[in-house]
Amino acid sequence: MSASRRGHSERLMADWMAPGRSQWHRVAMSSHVKSLILARLITTPDWIRRDLSSKDEPLRNRTEEALAAIIEAVITEQPIN
Repeated sequence: MSASRRGHSERLMADWMAPGRSQWHRVAMSSHVKSLILARLITTPDWIRRDLSSKDEPLRNRTEEALAAIIEAVITEQPIN
């Protein structure tokens, strides 16, 4: 993975986890789980990336649900400490 792509993904994760941006800052996650989520987001299919920026709201909503399911799968596969 290129350094620029990794840097972009790290900024995305930081934005998603920032207070006031979402509920992520309230979730206590280990650094291991965070790195697993980041690794999965980096390999997100192009259609998800493209459809998240769509002006078609139903399409964007379905894509957001698909991305949430991907993240949920990463989280639920991890044991709770």
